[in-house]
Amino acid sequence: MGGAHDWRLPPERPSVTPAFVFGLVLWVSCALVYTNARQADLEFCLHIGLTTAASALVSAGGFAAKHIPRTIVVAAIALFMGASIAAFGSHAVKESANGLSQASHVQCTVELEEDSVATATGERACARVMEGSSRVLMLAYFEADEGPFFQGERLSIEATVVPADYSKSDYLWKRGAAASLCISSCKPVEDASPLGKLRSLRKSVLESFDGEVVAERVLAAIVCGYRHDMLGTEEYRSFQVCGLAHLVAVSGAHLVIVTGMVIVLLRTMGVVRQMIVPVAVAFMGAYLVLSGLPASAVRAAIMSSVGLLSLFGKRRPSALNALGIGMCFMVACDIPVSVSASFCLSCLSTAGIVLFAPLMGYFLGRTPIGRIPALCEPLSVTLAAGLLSQLYATSLFGLLPLASPIANIVCAPLFPLVCGLGIVSALVCAVGLPIAGAVRFAADASATALYAVVEALAALPYASIPFDLSTAAALCASCTLAIALWFSWTKTNVRVLGGVLAAAIVALAVWIHADSLRDEIIMLDVGQGDSILLRSRGRTLLVDTGNQDTLLASALGRHHVYHLDGVLVTHADDDHCGSLDALGASVEVDCALLAKDMISCDDESCQNVVDLSGRVAGKVVGLSVGDVIEVGSFSCEAVWPYRYQDAGGNADSLCLLVVYDGDDDGSADATALLTGDVESDQLSCMMDNQHISHIDVLKVGHHGSRNGITLDQAERLSPTVALIGVGANNRYGHPSEDVLEILDQVGCAVFRTDEDGDVSCTLSAEGLTVRTMK
Repeated sequence: MGGAHDWRLPPERPSVTPAFVFGLVLWVSCALVYTNARQADLEFCLHIGLTTAASALVSAGGFAAKHIPRTIVVAAIALFMGASIAAFGSHAVKESANGLSQASHVQCTVELEEDSVATATGERACARVMEGSSRVLMLAYFEADEGPFFQGERLSIEATVVPADYSKSDYLWKRGAAASLCISSCKPVEDASPLGKLRSLRKSVLESFDGEVVAERVLAAIVCGYRHDMLGTEEYRSFQVCGLAHLVAVSGAHLVIVTGMVIVLLRTMGVVRQMIVPVAVAFMGAYLVLSGLPASAVRAAIMSSVGLLSLFGKRRPSALNALGIGMCFMVACDIPVSVSASFCLSCLSTAGIVLFAPLMGYFLGRTPIGRIPALCEPLSVTLAAGLLSQLYATSLFGLLPLASPIANIVCAPLFPLVCGLGIVSALVCAVGLPIAGAVRFAADASATALYAVVEALAALPYASIPFDLSTAAALCASCTLAIALWFSWTKTNVRVLGGVLAAAIVALAVWIHADSLRDEIIMLDVGQGDSILLRSRGRTLLVDTGNQDTLLASALGRHHVYHLDGVLVTHADDDHCGSLDALGASVEVDCALLAKDMISCDDESCQNVVDLSGRVAGKVVGLSVGDVIEVGSFSCEAVWPYRYQDAGGNADSLCLLVVYDGDDDGSADATALLTGDVESDQLSCMMDNQHISHIDVLKVGHHGSRNGITLDQAERLSPTVALIGVGANNRYGHPSEDVLEILDQVGCAVFRTDEDGDVSCTLSAEGLTVRTMK
């Protein structure tokens, strides 16, 4: 281990090694080819594999040409080798799926590749079938009352195998799963192997954590990489908002930060060098055991070792070589890992640490923090880890965590304490030592303190904001940043950088303000759900949220919405309000608007919406038929329901008649009808009682379901534009062909989110303009 380092001294710029270039290019090439091979047939994959393999051999001849730089030759070989590996891997995945030509009922034993995740219909996890030598990977779906299940657990099952249709399922392709496994019954199978014993130890440790207690959910995630009880909760969202989600996941950044901080602590305490290495190795080994030794944890350990080699071995060239070789090895062993978000985050964060941790330390060393080496070192690691990975994380979550720098600084001293105490507590509880209770109390107290800090930071105004960034753009921006920092190194002019940043913020603010002044009705693409944004003259109203948090955040980011005057929930179905809680974590909401009968409805789903609305917004307002909401040039009148008759279900959807007066002359320039999930029966009553006809924009009820609208109703409404919020290849068959035919018969232009993305209807006194964003 190196001695104490003076962070005020400028570090030496690292040399980019051939092995690192080879690993990076091979990974990127493999990811690009594998992503685009989803629609290809078997013969084409095989042809590409053979062609690129031959090209790699030809490229190797470049070593004999003295005028060609070695780095170019290495990159060319890696490019073709990566493409060849991906093509052959794609062929293998497709062949596995083709071997399961039709749905069949099976009885077999499976081993779970990961902890199960709770979904709306039951638990889900990747599982490998143990019958035969092929060990085919499938995506297992369990019955609603089964589980949770743990990584490495073996189960004897009865199930229906549904072969993958990769033309419709990008998710199965990215996981490399050959089929879906719909499990009807299962029972555990004992695994007497040493690895099985370790996994049993992990299961007993996890069972010792109380999933109802916030501190113990946090400990289970940090110590064991177990997030089943945490995903979708308010505490997980708080970590996301603060840009600290990597701390409660199995990742290379997580492990290198924690192990690095343990090493710093041991050095500060004066522990001799010969003892530091065994303690660090033991710490990492304990983490691997408690995480159940999944592939993700093994990858994290490899990445952590690379990061620690560069930080404490002071051998960054060796660390870059190790990182390049590690990337090659992991991609070659598991082709789909090349498109895995967790793998990408681990690679980016580790590369950031290896390349830029000394530089971040140098920048910090020029501040008052540099006077505290014990704080400067972990902070430099944390900042370097996020330098290349944060934009990619933003593209995954749809959130830009503005509080991230502060959160990382504040949590840097707490996190290793929580992790260290948590690991000791888990092992002590598993062994059953008498001090288990006291150690667990200390671990719980530290986790409570950490979460209290995270929760307080997440509650800050604009701790994070919705931000739409494609993964390709995020990776390009990260690469550009890395190149710029590497070339400028310590010559970066902080004042110039600050001036450029300030100018960019001013330009962005002007752009956002101009956007907010437009008069628009925007159907947001939130998958199989509804979300409509109305904005005019700086005022905003969101009608429904859908149930996919990331899609909602990305959509709001695309339209630069960071504040809502109100959010209106039409009814309590999850696909209309499931992301209400997530909305409150990223956008300031002044008011929540609900049907008055929902507030007094004793149905559990209605009360959940009412309670959640109270937490998300400053106040909750009940609307009755005839009540009007003003949103700039829009007057939104509640026209349904007269009274609740469906316990807050589809038929009780809160519907709005939107009247637009763009020139303030008191007469309508355009009208729109937003119908939630009501169907033709309710639509008839609404039209008759409110005398609604001849509108410009219709939000088609219930995602265009077969009972959504009749030909007579369509002719009476005669809309110019029809909007349908619907997810691609949804299992409901929305929108119905009958409804599409009806809308076509009345000459209506139909726009749907699965084909058109966001659909913006811009209104003015002169007319209506429709713009799509697919």
